[in-house]
Amino acid sequence: MLELFAGIVAFAVTWSIVPGLRRIALKWQFVDLPNQRKIHQNPLPLLGGAGMLAGFLAATLVSAEYWTDARKAYLGLILGALLLFGIGLVDDYYKTRGKDFPAAPRFLLQIVAAGLVAA
Repeated sequence: MLELFAGIVAFAVTWSIVPGLRRIALKWQFVDLPNQRKIHQNPLPLLGGAGMLAGFLAATLVSAEYWTDARKAYLGLILGALLLFGIGLVDDYYKTRGKDFPAAPRFLLQIVAAGLVAA
């Protein structure tokens, strides 16, 4: 039952925060610019990952009563999620400049994030 409630909380938080993040992204010009490699014709707002992260963190906090036995596991999940969010944010920043974030450092950081979750 707690898993269902945590899922509903994650959905509600994400669903409610994304429109505001979209407005912020458009206002700050934090958008993915169209180019010859992309299908979209207009700039696409970024920052959706922040809404996903907020929903994940809210669901994690809702299930915090189970943390006593699995504190390290939750900590690894949270740190891994924060690292992946940071990687995505840097990648999005590069996109706003019409550039691509290099694949090698991104892949390496994703491996580190997976290691945090596995540890």
